[in-house]
Amino acid sequence: MAGIYRVIDALPKWSKMLFCLLLVALIGYVDVVTLDYSLLVFYLLPISIASWYSGRWSGAGIALVCGSARFFADSSLNISPVRFYSNIFGDTIFLVIVAFLIAALRKELVGKRDSSR
Repeated sequence: MAGIYRVIDALPKWSKMLFCLLLVALIGYVDVVTLDYSLLVFYLLPISIASWYSGRWSGAGIALVCGSARFFADSSLNISPVRFYSNIFGDTIFLVIVAFLIAALRKELVGKRDSSR
């Protein structure tokens, strides 16, 4: 299993980001079709991959793309504009915070692993 992580880590940054964007597109499509609010947790997968392998700002960028996907998926819902925009804002902030936390976790774990050698 550790070999898979090394292979992913060795890939160019653009290919990891492209994979994450395609994953967001797939999840966004399912979100538009189902209109299910609980799909928010699935957006954490591409954010986690981008944050872990490409860094904090890449993860935050993917999180913003996920927030946009949520915006378009939820735009067909018949709810008040205040509630709609507050939901989108809250979801996007949550996703960006997760991106920063995962990047910080990797930095901490890699630092501890390097110092123990």
